Amino acid sequence: MITNQVFVHQFASDGEIEPRIRESLDRLALAGAIGAHSRVSIKPNFTYPWHKPGVTTSPMVLEATVRVLRDYTPHIRIVESDGGSNAWSAEQAFRGHDVPAICQKYGVTALGLTQLGRTLARTVVDSREIEIELPTVLVEETDFFITMPVPKVHAMTGVSLGFKNQWGCIPDVKRLRHHPDFVRKVIEINKILNTRLVVFDGTYFLNRSGPMSGEERI
Repeated sequence: MITNQVFVHQFASDGEIEPRIRESLDRLALAGAIGAHSRVSIKPNFTYPWHKPGVTTSPMVLEATVRVLRDYTPHIRIVESDGGSNAWSAEQAFRGHDVPAICQKYGVTALGLTQLGRTLARTVVDSREIEIELPTVLVEETDFFITMPVPKVHAMTGVSLGFKNQWGCIPDVKRLRHHPDFVRKVIEINKILNTRLVVFDGTYFLNRSGPMSGEERI
């Protein structure tokens, strides 16, 4: 059974990433939550069409996470929406983060969410019914949802932690239209998707004026 636990590891070399992820997931007893038939969706933070330290999830941490999860289930998807206002496609971001090679190597798939079918999801937040369109594949065809954000100082929210990355699950490229009700809607997204696990890529932290630019810190 997974409980609310936090594990923090410091890496002396890239080769330590996979063992530390494996150790953390073992300590969380992930085998009790993910079985051989479980459908897992991984949402990295690809807020740029190629890897940018401190801004996007690094390919090496994403690959290490996929490699460990393959011990639990082969049914793994890496998912992302197109950039806001069609600034770039999810496919471009996948290529810029080595996702096609990761998929081929481990037999997993990558899905751009913007072009997929959508479900109108509803839930109650702060005594109000909130609704938003989300990809059907996440709402109805995912058993275990994992988010992989990058820790950032954020110009609008102060700091970007384990909730904000899921905003990118909104397939509508005009996500800014939802910002007036951001607080309730980001909570709704996390409730609907039942975010189960956060794998922070702390290879770099983004300081100053994130989420797209700032000062990356090792």
